[in-house]
Amino acid sequence: MPSGEYARIVRDLGQFGESIVISCSKQGVKFTSTGDIGTGNIKLAQTSSVDDDKKVEIDLQEPVTLTFAAK
Repeated sequence: MPSGEYARIVRDLGQFGESIVISCSKQGVKFTSTGDIGTGNIKLAQTSSVDDDKKVEIDLQEPVTLTFAAK
């Protein structure tokens, strides 16, 4: 995933709450943030692209879910 895309997702979801939950499974990567104004979800699925900087590639051994501070 391009770093610019990741930064945009974190910046956008940071508007909803103070933390962002990132869940990764074979189906994709899900970003979630919940706060007083609502809930925001963004899901990225694996894609193949000719342009390497636009491709989303998932390589994992087991599903994982982590919570990070957005601010």
